Amino acid sequence: MIETLRKIDRALFPDLLVRGIARELAGMESVLDVGCGKGGPLLAVPKPPRLVGADGHQPSLDRLRETGHYDELVFGSLDSVVFSSRSFDVVMCLDVIEHFEKAEACRLIERLEGWAVKKVILTTPNGFTPQPVHDGNPFQEHKCGFEAGELRARGYRVRGFGGPRPLRETFGELRFRPQLLWFRVSRALQPLTWFWAEAASGLVAVKEME
Repeated sequence: MIETLRKIDRALFPDLLVRGIARELAGMESVLDVGCGKGGPLLAVPKPPRLVGADGHQPSLDRLRETGHYDELVFGSLDSVVFSSRSFDVVMCLDVIEHFEKAEACRLIERLEGWAVKKVILTTPNGFTPQPVHDGNPFQEHKCGFEAGELRARGYRVRGFGGPRPLRETFGELRFRPQLLWFRVSRALQPLTWFWAEAASGLVAVKEME
């Protein structure tokens, strides 16, 4: 019964992040997903003609490979993996940069921009959100945070997702109970936080490459 209600709620309050990513990827021929993990929003949007994932956690890649959604999966540390300059229409890095120290995260962003022809898409929590190692993956610890203004200063247009920041806690879980009620509240407020990124729990940033 609860799962049925959740499905109805998802239909009534669609995920604006997934919709936004789908719009950004429309018409793109090749996409690189850096830090793909076990998969995320890209599993919920139409697949581009060429989709490549890269991650430094082999068990996550093994689970993602089972979906058959990606054309190629590359194992390697994200601070050293290399791709050719301007070799993908879009380079995505979803919920990854916060797992590096700030200087390392900024260097990673620069490398992402070097691989992209048309755009770079990032998602990250709004500000620093503590998160410990979990799920057997040592790369899950949060080490830094980014504000909307910082990303705008780097040439990104920024939107907010996940509903209001005060409603979420570690791992993005809803802070209050009953969860079904607060899920509806969070999703209902998505349109507000989409345009008022500073109030959102998460940030999605897109940079158009010249």
